Amino acid sequence: EVRKMCVIYMTSPWFTARKRDGRVCIADQDGNIHYKVPLQDIESVVVCSNAQLTTGLIYALLERKAKISYLDYRGEVVGTLGDEQCSLERWLMQQKCFADEGCQRQLIRLVLSRKLQNQQAILRLYGKRKQSAALKGIAEEIDIYKDKLQQKCMVDELRGLEGMASRRYFDGFPQILDQELWNWQGRNRRPPKDPVNSLLSYGYAFLEREVRSAIAGARLDCR
Repeated sequence: EVRKMCVIYMTSPWFTARKRDGRVCIADQDGNIHYKVPLQDIESVVVCSNAQLTTGLIYALLERKAKISYLDYRGEVVGTLGDEQCSLERWLMQQKCFADEGCQRQLIRLVLSRKLQNQQAILRLYGKRKQSAALKGIAEEIDIYKDKLQQKCMVDELRGLEGMASRRYFDGFPQILDQELWNWQGRNRRPPKDPVNSLLSYGYAFLEREVRSAIAGARLDCR
């Protein structure tokens, strides 16, 4: 029998995980249990700031060779506990993939294809709601960049396609947002200069934390 292993992400502040009757019980600060997971099913645990594991659970996880990764509020790994031999093997494989330009292009195409699909979905959704031909047109135009992703391009060219598609995507924001309320003037950052860009940067920071958490949970180097 092949048992499906899982990764626990302790991302909610003030939540505590403890071992109880062969299970990992995750409770809030009032002691209310929200999740129960069999200890034997856990491959690794990712712990963000303000969440915690009890000492008994840490011992139990380490005995089962489960890895524990601690992340700060930015989502960066500050330390790990567990079997480092497996992590080293995965780290070497990860570095090998990063050094292979063909693998780089494959991964970039996959990520960018999903990103462009999501951009199109948002544009088409608001295009339908607002009966906007402009938004529908931008969504169709992004198909051009999606097609070019499949061509034999260098890594920098693929990133350039992402930039061009993103510019067109943000060109649709005046049709999506209430301009009297938000007054969108285009994308800016470092630092963001208006409320919409501040919200976008804030959302991207949370997204980065989730991505780093998932990478750490897969026992890969997320730096």
